[in-house]
Amino acid sequence: MINWEVKLGKFIVPADVEVHIPTLALHQEPLFWGQDVQLFKPERFSEGVAKATNNNIGAILPFGIGPRICAGFNFATIEAKIALSMILQPTDPFPRLCSLSPSISHYSPTTWSSGDAPPTVNCNDEPDRH
Repeated sequence: MINWEVKLGKFIVPADVEVHIPTLALHQEPLFWGQDVQLFKPERFSEGVAKATNNNIGAILPFGIGPRICAGFNFATIEAKIALSMILQPTDPFPRLCSLSPSISHYSPTTWSSGDAPPTVNCNDEPDRH
C-alpha cells in the first residue's frame, strides 16, 4: 500500500494504491537479463548483480518480498550468520595485553600486610590467550 503519491519514472502512482510486483515476470524479463533469460547461467553473476541485470539492481528479488517470502530466506540468513561467526571465531576483538599474577586471586586488602609483596601486573608484547 502506497501512503502518498509517488512518481516512478514517467508514471504517477496515487496514494492508497496497492502495488504488486510480479516476481516471476521480473525474473524472466529479457530487457534485464538478456535474450538467454530462460537458460540457467550462474556465471551471469560473476561480475556482480548490476552487471547481470544491465544496471537494474531492483530486477532481482531472490527470496521474494512480503508475506509470501521464500521459506529458504531464514535458513540462508542463519547459515550466513553461522559462517560469519565461524570465520571470526579465532580472533579476539579485545585481547588481554596484561594479566594479573596468580597471587591476585588470594589478595584481600584486609589480609595484606606491609611485609607481603604486593600483587603484580604482567604486561607482555604478545596478548595472553586463555
